[in-house]
Amino acid sequence: MKNFSTQRHHKTASCVTLIVTAIAFLFAVNLRAQEDPAGERYIFEDFEYEILEGEVTITAYTGSEEHVVIPSEIEGLPVTELGHRAFRENMQLKSFVLPDSLKRIGNQCFGLCKNLETVEIPAQVEKIDNLAFAGCLRLSRVTLPASVAEIGASVFNCCPELIEIIVSEDNSDYSSRDGVLFDEEQTTLIRYPSNRAAVEYTIPETVKGMSPWAFDYCQNLETVVIPDGLTVIDPGAFARCSSLQRIDIPNTVTNIGMLAFDLCSQLREVNIGSGVTHIEDSAFRYCPQLREITIPDNVLSLGDSTFLNCAGLETVRIGNGVTEIKGNTFKDCPRLKEVSMGNDVTLIGGGAFHGCTSLINPGIGNNVTRIEHNAFYGCTNLQEIVLPDTLTRIGDMAFRDCMSLTNVVIPDSVLFIGNEAFNGCLSLKTVVIGDGISNFLSKTFAECVNLETVRLGAVLTSMGGETFTGCLNLKWMDVSPDSPFFCSVDGILFNKTMSQLAFYPPNYPNTEYTVPDGVKEVYGLGQCLNLKRVTLPFSVERISSFSKSITDAYFKGNAPGAIGYIPGYFTIYYLKGTVGWTKTRFSWLEFFTLETWTLPADEPEVFVPKKTVKDGKVEMTLVFGGALQSSTNLKDWEPVETASPYQVSVPVGSVKFYRTIAVEVEPPSR
Repeated sequence: MKNFSTQRHHKTASCVTLIVTAIAFLFAVNLRAQEDPAGERYIFEDFEYEILEGEVTITAYTGSEEHVVIPSEIEGLPVTELGHRAFRENMQLKSFVLPDSLKRIGNQCFGLCKNLETVEIPAQVEKIDNLAFAGCLRLSRVTLPASVAEIGASVFNCCPELIEIIVSEDNSDYSSRDGVLFDEEQTTLIRYPSNRAAVEYTIPETVKGMSPWAFDYCQNLETVVIPDGLTVIDPGAFARCSSLQRIDIPNTVTNIGMLAFDLCSQLREVNIGSGVTHIEDSAFRYCPQLREITIPDNVLSLGDSTFLNCAGLETVRIGNGVTEIKGNTFKDCPRLKEVSMGNDVTLIGGGAFHGCTSLINPGIGNNVTRIEHNAFYGCTNLQEIVLPDTLTRIGDMAFRDCMSLTNVVIPDSVLFIGNEAFNGCLSLKTVVIGDGISNFLSKTFAECVNLETVRLGAVLTSMGGETFTGCLNLKWMDVSPDSPFFCSVDGILFNKTMSQLAFYPPNYPNTEYTVPDGVKEVYGLGQCLNLKRVTLPFSVERISSFSKSITDAYFKGNAPGAIGYIPGYFTIYYLKGTVGWTKTRFSWLEFFTLETWTLPADEPEVFVPKKTVKDGKVEMTLVFGGALQSSTNLKDWEPVETASPYQVSVPVGSVKFYRTIAVEVEPPSR
């Protein structure tokens, strides 16, 4: 009993999802749901109703009876319509008697009445609106009279127990054959009962079209023969056919609609005919047994998410007709190993192969111009990519976390590489950047922990924040000799005028380094692993940061006006007579201002904080670790011993500041 209840719950949830999807589709094709009339509301017994033009429309039922007899008249007026959602989600209703006066059953009128078992439509009903009985989980049989002239879209959608639909032989608009609902001429198959017992079904030769969701939720069908002459497989036509194993699309079919084979959990083989030109969004989504698919040359377009989460898909061959592989087309196909793209493909859309963890070589076509965001994100087994000379754009995170990728060559045609495009490519060792890239955005190659060498192109003008952050094995940075903006000196990157040290490779082997004379700004020393001692020339005005590996810094001249992060256990050496820090700003502190001063000959080790005199008292402020501390009534400056300035405590009412941070020395010999 527990299992039955759970199963029923899942069916209900699935049906709700499908109904929502169907409603969205109806809106997409401009099939508007019936709106509530604007009449005044009244109550009769358990019925709410409206009166319009002398006729009654029942708008709601508030009772709890299992068997409901709907009155033929109220206040002497005929009941002609059951309105929009009038009985929707009534969980007690099992059966009803409809009055002979009834002419119309409104949109979603009995939708999700999960215990309703049989429906017999009286002789005067002319119209049954969209989704009128959708989601009736126990509905098994429906009888339609001769009077019914209009049946809306998806009226019996998601009725998993439906066995047959019987239509009066006198009906001039609709017919039934073996319990299957057709139009009168049997040129359109409207609804195949979901629980019809047959495992095979041949669609009659007279059929030229199907209604959307015509076979949805068919549980027993394993094989369906589609006749020549059918031109379109409509949206959702075979969705959730849980036993369907094989489908052959005839050559007369030109279009496979959205969600056409969605969630066909046993579908193993699909043969696409020579007439198909368009396969729409999510057509084969969630088909876990599908092993391979060939898209013939006649197919011109694949929609978004066409093969999303086809967990068993291993091989894909895309013909020469397809020009775009759109967003999420093959997303989350973890067994996909082999892909071949036709030469007409120009776009690989966002997330197209996201999460294809078995993909080794994507076989990117020769005419691809754009690889969009997340296109190959998480393809952890991708070992090699050959980017064509036609490529102009690589989107954000396009190859992020491709952990097996070892080498990347960006052709000169590429003009843009997005944020984190190659972030987390743990096996990447070499990168060659073509002459089309003018700048990098944030973290383009971040966390490529095995990256050793980088070659930059001729037109690179700037690198965004943290472009190579976490690339701790990077040893060498080269740049095209034709670059007017950058140059490489012994594997270290400078701007062309040598006024800026732009990037010091983290794993550069030297333990000592002397910054060349003329350099004013020093960047990229924050990650170096081997560097212990650095000597800075008179020209240095700004330093971004120092790595924790650096223990000694020698200033030949004045201290820079600004400096970034300084780690603990760090000693700065000045020459006697040089100028100390002024308005120094730390990246992890709010501010730290020092008076411009010259090292006194008798006390070369002491820093003098900026001080003011107010009301005869000396005041000072320091900011350590972002905490503002103030002191007053200071008469003497008393330095104290500490290994690091950032371990100093500065309580209110006293002052402690560091020494052994500035030492008078002779310039180191090099």
